[in-house]
Amino acid sequence: MKGWDVMNEIHFANYLREIRKKKKMTMVELSKVTGVSQSYLSQLENGKSLPTDSIVSKLLSGLTDSIAEQDEIKKEMNNRILLDESSKTLSDLEAKSSQLTEGNILLSKLTSQANAISEWNGKLDTANKTVNLNNVLNYFKKNEEVQTTIEKSLSGKFLGPEVDIRKIAIELDGQPLSNEEVKALEYLVIGIQKNRNKK
Repeated sequence: MKGWDVMNEIHFANYLREIRKKKKMTMVELSKVTGVSQSYLSQLENGKSLPTDSIVSKLLSGLTDSIAEQDEIKKEMNNRILLDESSKTLSDLEAKSSQLTEGNILLSKLTSQANAISEWNGKLDTANKTVNLNNVLNYFKKNEEVQTTIEKSLSGKFLGPEVDIRKIAIELDGQPLSNEEVKALEYLVIGIQKNRNKK
């Protein structure tokens, strides 16, 4: 509301109050001679509303009988109404500008988050498609070590949290490979390694 506050000293509300007091009229008296309700006059003098042309005409007729003075007051009232409307428009634009800035900041954050999620999904997708064939070579050794560790645990030996008791599982079509199949795959992996070493 910064724009509205800056223009406060030239509000229509202040001018109407000033003229009414200059004419030594109470709000009740002005209401009686103009036909404008006291509650609406209160809104006008408190800056909560701006008058229509018909209300301005009623106010003029109630404030003075002089045509020349009515013209002078009308001109001043219209100028202040225009200034009030301009101030209100400025305030609305400032509020919308602030909202737009906040919206841009939020959009920037959401875009960054979306990019981070996209990058993570890309890494995850790559990881899901990667098969480490070194697990084949370590299959028997690792599983034997895990089995030994489990047996020690069952016999009452304490195992620290750093001990890995996960076995290596190799599946095909949702079924685990037998030892013979793993052995055959192991020979294949060793063959690939030897072939690479020749290059």
